[in-house]
Amino acid sequence: MSLASCNPGINLSDYLRRCALGKNIIVVPGIRDLIINIKSIISNLNQITSKRNKRRAKRGYDKN
Repeated sequence: MSLASCNPGINLSDYLRRCALGKNIIVVPGIRDLIINIKSIISNLNQITSKRNKRRAKRGYDKN
């Protein structure tokens, strides 16, 4: 049995580091999907903000 099948929510480096430090290893099912979704939302928000700031800069003013 591989490490990946035992601990699907944690990478090898984190697993070994926590074992070496004697810390508990907690695996939350579905956390990777949640992180991917949050990263997508953040990326979309950054794109919207960037486009808005570029339009404001073109118009030449800083007020809302």
